[in-house]
Amino acid sequence: MGIAAALMTARKDPTAWEKAAWTFMMFGLLLVEILAIRRDRKDHDNQIADLFKQGTSIKSQAETNFGTIEQRIEAEITNSGIQFRQTIDKENAVLDTTQSVATLARQNLDTVTGKDSYPCISPQSHAVFTDGSVPMTIWDKGPNVLTGVSVILMSQEEFMSGASLYKQPADLGTLRPEWPKTLPERVIPVPDKDGVAHYLAEIFTQNGYYIQVINFRRGKYSLPWAYQYWLTQQIPFHPKGTPKVEGMMSKPTRICSQPKWSDDLGDGKPIPKPPS
Repeated sequence: MGIAAALMTARKDPTAWEKAAWTFMMFGLLLVEILAIRRDRKDHDNQIADLFKQGTSIKSQAETNFGTIEQRIEAEITNSGIQFRQTIDKENAVLDTTQSVATLARQNLDTVTGKDSYPCISPQSHAVFTDGSVPMTIWDKGPNVLTGVSVILMSQEEFMSGASLYKQPADLGTLRPEWPKTLPERVIPVPDKDGVAHYLAEIFTQNGYYIQVINFRRGKYSLPWAYQYWLTQQIPFHPKGTPKVEGMMSKPTRICSQPKWSDDLGDGKPIPKPPS
């Protein structure tokens, strides 16, 4: 159209027919341009529509892919959770087993060492023999077994004369917490000027060395003898600066201690008759 307009303007004296021809040509070119514009717009709209369809398809595919990925992630998380719980359960089982083994090992060690158990000699003033001798029983005061138990029972005179150096101990073997053993040796108390007969027992076990003091006096009630006793554990001590054992330290034990006389605790006291 631009070229045609330039040629038409270049004509100085065109005829009427020539003007009409140029006019029809201009309208024809204008019509062609309008049609071309419409076609171009239609093609453009079709391209936009195709792109929109493709975009929708891509979006749908992306959503599908994302959903699949999300499902995979959830499945992985679930599997990881299951595996984690299984691992924790296994570790808890191993920990429980380890704790059980440790508890059993500790219990076995306590049994072997006789932890928290102490030997304790108790006079049997209710069972005095006709010759006046008093039988003695030894108890395991504690939760664990005592093994290798041996006892040297001496009067105060024997102890002062060093009888423990030559007197043979009584081997009693194993003591269990539920039942006592009777000592093979009985004593016939002979009170001193203070009215008290003094005895001493050296006791050896796997968990230590003990000394028990046992005293007798005449009973105030129906039993011929009353008694008192206390047990001490003998612990070696080392002065600072030298490993040589210099002596023994006495540690009192409450579990085997009766400082009051047995008849003061009611032993042998007649039971009052109920009122008639």
